[in-house]
Amino acid sequence: MYWPYVDREGREVGHERSTYALRRDDSGALRIRAVLAHHD
Repeated sequence: MYWPYVDREGREVGHERSTYALRRDDSGALRIRAVLAHHD
């Protein structure tokens, strides 16, 4: 997932990326198990 940092004028001034580890619970719904944020 790509998350931009935006200033007050709406300009992108940076960003980070996140990776998610998901699993399904007993009813089949996806649940987040872990999140790793990485800065480029």
